[in-house]
Amino acid sequence: MKSDTQSRPKVSVVINSYNYARFLGRAIESGLRQKAPGVDVEIVVVDDGSTDKTPEVAAAYTGRIRYYRQSNGGQAAAIHSGCQLAEGDFICLLDADDEFAENKVARVLEAFAEDGSRGAVYNSYDRMDAAGVLIGEHAVWSRAGQDVRQYGLFWMAGGVPTSCISLRRDVARKLVMPKEFRLCADTYILAALPHLTRIGWINDPLTFYRIHGENAFATQEQAQQRKLMLQNWRIIHSTLKQAYGVELSSAVFEIQEQRAAAKPWSALASTCFAGLIYIVRAEASTRMKLRETAKLVATAMGLHRSLTE
Repeated sequence: MKSDTQSRPKVSVVINSYNYARFLGRAIESGLRQKAPGVDVEIVVVDDGSTDKTPEVAAAYTGRIRYYRQSNGGQAAAIHSGCQLAEGDFICLLDADDEFAENKVARVLEAFAEDGSRGAVYNSYDRMDAAGVLIGEHAVWSRAGQDVRQYGLFWMAGGVPTSCISLRRDVARKLVMPKEFRLCADTYILAALPHLTRIGWINDPLTFYRIHGENAFATQEQAQQRKLMLQNWRIIHSTLKQAYGVELSSAVFEIQEQRAAAKPWSALASTCFAGLIYIVRAEASTRMKLRETAKLVATAMGLHRSLTE
C-alpha cells in the first residue's frame, strides 16, 4: 500500500529567468503561495546565465526552491532544463516577470483530472504593469472543458503566453525544444503540443502577465520582430518535421514570410487559404471556425495584434 506521501500529487512550478532579478522574487512568492491542499509544490528556478542580481535573489530562498544556473542559451534551453529537472507529475511554466494566482495549481490539477487524456492545459490571464497593477480587461477565451488543439496553427488569433501553459511531465519531456529558439518559446510550444496531446482550457485568469516594456521581444523594432518571427517559424517548421514527422501547412508558413516582408495583401491571401483549410478540417463548430478565421485575417492585415506579441 502506498503511503500518504507517495500518493500525494506533486506539481513543479518551472521558472525560466534571464536578467529579471527585479521581478523574480514576486514570481517565486506566487509559486510558494499556492493554495492546493494535499499537493506538494516545488519551485524550480532556471537562471539562464543572468548578469544581474538573479543569483542573489534566488539565494534568499535557499531551502525553499531548487535553483539551477546554466550558461546563457535562450528561453527554450531554460525551459528544457527546467522540465528535465522537474520532479512533479505536472509542470506549470512561469516566466520570471509573470506571476500565478493563488489557486493556479489547484485549478490546473482539477482540469487534468477532468480528462485523463489531456497532456496539457492552458488558462486565461490578466495583464498587469511593472508595478503589479492590473491593466485592461481579462484575456479570456470561453472554451472551458473543450479540447483546443485547433488553436495550435492559429496562435496569431489568440496567443497563450508561456506562463499560461501547464503540462504533464511525460508530455513536457517529449517536447523537443530547439536550441535556436532564444525568444518566444511559447510560439514553438503552441505549435508542437497539438501534435502530441489533447489540450484543455480553463477560463479562469490564473496568470498575471506583466507588460513592462523591457521584454527582449517587445523592445525590438517591428521590422526586427517580423524578421525574428519568420526565423522562428522556419525553426518550428524544420523541428516539427524532423522530430515528429509533422509538416506544417505551407500557407501557414507563407503568412510569416509575407508579414516579415511587410506585404499585408500577400499575407491576407495566404491567410484566407489557411482559413479555408481550417474551416474544412478543424474539430470545432462552424461559428467558432468563422470567428477565428476572421480574427486571423485581421491579424494578417495588422488590425488585430497577437497576444503572444
